[in-house]
Amino acid sequence: NLPSCTYGAPHASTTERAFAVWVLARTGAAKSSFIESIYTKRSELPLFGKAMLADAAFIGKSGHGPALLQELMNASKETARDVHFEEGSNERWSSYWSSDARTSAIVLMTLVDMQPNHPYVPKIVHWLSTEKKNGRLRSTQEAAFALMAMTEVVRAKEREPADFNATFALGSKAL
Repeated sequence: NLPSCTYGAPHASTTERAFAVWVLARTGAAKSSFIESIYTKRSELPLFGKAMLADAAFIGKSGHGPALLQELMNASKETARDVHFEEGSNERWSSYWSSDARTSAIVLMTLVDMQPNHPYVPKIVHWLSTEKKNGRLRSTQEAAFALMAMTEVVRAKEREPADFNATFALGSKAL
């Protein structure tokens, strides 16, 4: 039972439900029946909602992950150096803090979970790293999701813990 998540709406939207199912899956409480009900309405979802649903389907072993992943890959924007994903009209999804960088990061998390050696992984990483302006992404949402996606990449690619010593300093004082 998911209560209203938006102003004046009597029910949660399909997008809000996809986000909730994704959070449940990421916290170890994937619900196959929830995934099934949203999968039948996936045409209503923005790309970030499909990516969240695909990730939840993969984690929850519902079987719909590969089909959703293919739908996402079909929407990719590829150049020789990078890949990213565009929602089309960011204004439509602005109330969900949507942006192309955030959507690309969510797709990257999903792709790394499902196919960590996919050739798009480094291309999406490259696009996200060059999307920064003056060393920053445009919003906290973009930065948070990009950081989560990069963390997934590191977890998948670097199985062995790093063996190094680090020193942190503030000015000339070692912390």
